[in-house]
Amino acid sequence: IQNRNMSSNFSDVEGGNVRESPNLGGNQEATGGIFSKIKNGIFGAGSTISTAASNIYNRNYKYFAISFGIGAVLIMVSFFFLPLVVLSPHKFCLFFSLGSIAIVASFAFLQDPYEFLKSLFSPEKRLYSICYMISLLLSIYFSLIAKNYIGTLIASIFQMVSLLWFVCYHFPGGISGLKTLTRWIFSS
Repeated sequence: IQNRNMSSNFSDVEGGNVRESPNLGGNQEATGGIFSKIKNGIFGAGSTISTAASNIYNRNYKYFAISFGIGAVLIMVSFFFLPLVVLSPHKFCLFFSLGSIAIVASFAFLQDPYEFLKSLFSPEKRLYSICYMISLLLSIYFSLIAKNYIGTLIASIFQMVSLLWFVCYHFPGGISGLKTLTRWIFSS
């Protein structure tokens, strides 16, 4: 009986759980309390880090989807003005430019905005980025400032091509990632 009492004064570890004995006499810090604090510290820190990482990951993809969706809606609205492009190309150009900016901003949500800007001007993406920015600025200039009909049409076509080119090379996974996404969307 005395041997059984002695063993009940120590903490039992069963299946990774620390079970403290009720017969510790107020000295929980010396035995089970320390072990449970260490266990909670080790396993709690790992879950906190993974939870924080998954929250950042989910938040960025949520903002990417929202911004990309807004850009897609604005571009669709711009195509409603496509039949009227003969009369007023600046309406088409304005909606298309705003949608285009929202789509590019959505890619900044996938990465840190500073990292995204660095990647825009990396040697392999520099040409696509510069063409897109020039086309965007020319479209806005010809449609809102110069109000030049022919310049707006040419700049808008240049912007459409460069936006498609930009999206293909900045989409995660590149062109193969874009093909996989479109296959997944159209197969459902």
